Amino acid sequence: WLAFALAFACGIYLVRHAETDCSAARRICGEVDAPLNVRGVAMAECLAIAYDKRPIVAIYSSPQRRAVDTAVPLARGLGLTVAQDTDWRELGFCAWDTLTQDEAAARDPERFAAWLEDPVATTPPGGESALAVAQRVSQAFERIRSHSTGDCMIVAHKGSLRLLLCSLLGIDLRLFRHRLGQQPAGVSCLEWRTHGPLLHTLSDTSHLPEELRSHLGS
Repeated sequence: WLAFALAFACGIYLVRHAETDCSAARRICGEVDAPLNVRGVAMAECLAIAYDKRPIVAIYSSPQRRAVDTAVPLARGLGLTVAQDTDWRELGFCAWDTLTQDEAAARDPERFAAWLEDPVATTPPGGESALAVAQRVSQAFERIRSHSTGDCMIVAHKGSLRLLLCSLLGIDLRLFRHRLGQQPAGVSCLEWRTHGPLLHTLSDTSHLPEELRSHLGS
């Protein structure tokens, strides 16, 4: 990380929240405030142990419990407070929340198929478009990047982090579900260079023991 520090005053870690019962069962989980399950709590503790010697000066989080509870153990160890920002919340799936993809497709076949094809032009019933989410997380990211004076961590969600990375890396937002993996408690590392962001690591789970990396769900 020395080269990282020399090239950029603020290194940014992007962390997907740890496991919940919804993620373990591959259920859609947007606005539902699902807590971490037992494995998820263990993942959060592993994250704290692995990163408590890094020079992290600020931790930001979605206000949803699964994100906050992933961030708190590390924040506690570093003597920091988790700064919650609603712009980091997960994509709003509304009527599809808690359903599997097969269940959503059976309930609303035409709309679900259209959303899979183009999540920018189509929204879940009562939910958000990929573009709307990308705009709010990009704004939240820019606030952090422009004001932070040291390394920081952002703990958010599968969809919101994928859409942020697509926006930063110039990937078509319609492909956010197909181009970037985001495992529970996975850590991605960004460096900001003269020509913009450089992704060093995507969804790293090497801080988790094998028993927590296996059967990671969605």
